[in-house]
Amino acid sequence: IEGVSIIGGPSQKIGVVSFAIDGIHPHDIATIVASKEVYMRAGHHCAEPLMKAMNLVATSRFSLGMYNTSTDIQRAIESVQYVKALFN
Repeated sequence: IEGVSIIGGPSQKIGVVSFAIDGIHPHDIATIVASKEVYMRAGHHCAEPLMKAMNLVATSRFSLGMYNTSTDIQRAIESVQYVKALFN
């Protein structure tokens, strides 16, 4: 999705996807996607020194598990697109 930056590379992923959207605070993202009944975390994720080193105020984070379905993932993607549409 244009304007969305995934934090970390593929070799660093274990079912957790941290990301940032240009110009939108992560806490706003989390609040808005929750209105779509999609839930995520926003903040420092117990890594404030790393966030500072990466020049990030915070990140948004989806955590996936073996119980998630492709429908869940599609809803997460659609919720991020919805956030972007609200701010454009």
